Amino acid sequence: MHSVCDLSIGVIPYRYRGNRLEFLLVRHQVGHWGFPKGHPMPGEVLETTARRELREETGLYVDRFERDYFDEAFYSHTVDNLEVRKRVVFLLALVIDAPVKVDKGEIVAHAWVSGVTNDMFLYSETRKVLSRAVAYKKGRLNSGL
Repeated sequence: MHSVCDLSIGVIPYRYRGNRLEFLLVRHQVGHWGFPKGHPMPGEVLETTARRELREETGLYVDRFERDYFDEAFYSHTVDNLEVRKRVVFLLALVIDAPVKVDKGEIVAHAWVSGVTNDMFLYSETRKVLSRAVAYKKGRLNSGL
């Protein structure tokens, strides 16, 4: 079997509702929960791709990125007897709080969550990415940053 590598850029959107920290998950058309993500356009830097994908898939805008936060996930799947090895780079971003307007061609649902809910995740990598983002933000909040 032949294999190819595929890179996507994702954004882990978060907001505050009062004192409550919430992260946005989207349910992709193929059925799994995750984060807005997509392929970079030629010449795009990570933040540009993350902003564009967030806007296209949810209608939301990035307020600011967490400059010292970077995460990635790896997984593979098979398409037409071809192994696709996927790398997704994730940036963490505070979003401007507004109604979510999903791209119905890609996203079928969305949910704001304050922590990891194991029953939502088909892929353990996605659960781990959210878990690390939650821990990072709670650590920053507890340290007063």
